[in-house]
Amino acid sequence: MPHWHEVWTPGPGGWTQAVYSRTPDNPERALRYQCTAPWSMNQWHCAAGRALKPFRDSGAPFGFKRTDYAVLDRTNTLLITPRGWIHNEHNLKLDANGRLVSHELGFITYRRLDEAQCRTSLPPVSP
Repeated sequence: MPHWHEVWTPGPGGWTQAVYSRTPDNPERALRYQCTAPWSMNQWHCAAGRALKPFRDSGAPFGFKRTDYAVLDRTNTLLITPRGWIHNEHNLKLDANGRLVSHELGFITYRRLDEAQCRTSLPPVSP
């Protein structure tokens, strides 16, 4: 079972990315954060604001039980390339008083596959 998934929808202010994730108290996925921004040329840049700690830092069996921070203040950038896309994220980890604990940077490259290589037997994901 995937531990998170995204749903993208177009709207008047741009595209909205809604991210659903599991939590230690809820094995079902629930909305974790969402963000709306326009695409400019081949880039989507969105300050998502406050989000709950990711499952990996909230007591997931494969992660950590982090108590030094309470929320993430997220900024996501997607850059479309001829071969796929690059996801860059800047996460400010804030304690309960809003003080900065750490700054997490993520850089993930996704490569587009030929449609023939994709499986279609996975169960549908609903928000």
